[in-house]
Amino acid sequence: MIGTIRKHQTWLWAIIITLTIISFVIFFSPYSKVGNTRSGSFNAGSINGERITQEQFVNAQREILLQYFFRSGGNWLNDLEAKKQGFDLERETYQWLPDFSGTRCCLNFIGRA
Repeated sequence: MIGTIRKHQTWLWAIIITLTIISFVIFFSPYSKVGNTRSGSFNAGSINGERITQEQFVNAQREILLQYFFRSGGNWLNDLEAKKQGFDLERETYQWLPDFSGTRCCLNFIGRA
């Protein structure tokens, strides 16, 4: 079997390279719907009838990640450790999102000392 592969390695590599290039072109094409999270509209819901923009959601998530960093003594979010502590990034992000009257929701601080 190894002898056969060595004997036909040139055209075998040509096939492998061709298939790899074609798959990259299809997967990373701006028109591809596979694996492209940037395309399409972002929908994170709404607060008081106002849509939550992607920028607002990302900013809130960054704020929560920074909070976690400082509260955990300088450790970045580790999914396994966070789950052990009952930390849910998505839940905390939605609780941090601003309401559109200009104030920040503080639900994540209620009941914490």
